[in-house]
Amino acid sequence: MFLVSILGGFVTFATQPVQNYLYRRSAASTSTGKPRPEARLYTACFAVWVMLISIFWFAFTASNNKSYQIPMWSGFLFGYAEVAIYTGLWQYGTDAYGENAGSALAAINLPANTAACGLAHAALPFFNNVGNRWTLGILGFTCVLYLRYRRCWYTSVNG
Repeated sequence: MFLVSILGGFVTFATQPVQNYLYRRSAASTSTGKPRPEARLYTACFAVWVMLISIFWFAFTASNNKSYQIPMWSGFLFGYAEVAIYTGLWQYGTDAYGENAGSALAAINLPANTAACGLAHAALPFFNNVGNRWTLGILGFTCVLYLRYRRCWYTSVNG
């Protein structure tokens, strides 16, 4: 089941030349001729939605009356999205903060790893008591609310 997720990660690396092309092309839109660090986030912004789709796909197709292959292929999208998001964030941190990139990467990774550690312990009773469908469904709906909140916040700050 997890081999499909690894395959999705490899597809991310195969599509990395597209991201690099978009990054180099962003240099034309700056007055200095240097690429914008934010241009590293194009595939990550796309991958956020791919990950959300994969979470809902797995949540609402993983049941005993369906073939295991239906939810299994959601792992392909999840693997693609996971690697694309982290690669985009790491590249952005490296480009945006230059010689302070080590601190930027630590600031990116520390909250993610801390949350993953805590949520790994919380997930076991959640899956046991609520079940696969609604545990992942709640995760997906929480992601939708967060993405909506982020958009409202961005719009209110930037006019």
